[in-house]
Amino acid sequence: MSMASEQPVDPTDGRLLLNAACLQANGKAGAPAIAEPPQWTWGVVQEGLESFSKTSGKSVEKILLAVSKQAAKERPEAEEALDQGVGQLERTLVHDGTTLNHEYHSKVLGRLTKLLKLYGQAQGSRLGVNIVQSLNSHENGESV
Repeated sequence: MSMASEQPVDPTDGRLLLNAACLQANGKAGAPAIAEPPQWTWGVVQEGLESFSKTSGKSVEKILLAVSKQAAKERPEAEEALDQGVGQLERTLVHDGTTLNHEYHSKVLGRLTKLLKLYGQAQGSRLGVNIVQSLNSHENGESV
């Protein structure tokens, strides 16, 4: 089935396909070698695939076949995760502790610390008490 090059594509789908194609074409993960287009269309995706084809020396068909095989290989694991439900997925993500999770949690903790300090200052000023902050109050780039 051939897609019209003007047909719009969801940006997430376009990025996913090009990232997977980049991995299969180059043998390593990396950002696609194309700039973020103003509008994602099948033509943009096709241009990206052709670019990967030229730089890797593999045909577009071979790249897409490799992407398809990789997706088929990972499908059972994804289906099992979906069958286990959201709770199990959350436990797995938290247990694996990806860098993104750590970054998110450190930002949340930093913001909570900041809010608690502000709350303490407000309560202190309401009671007429001066609160002295420690020297390390500006950790994690947070300012009070």
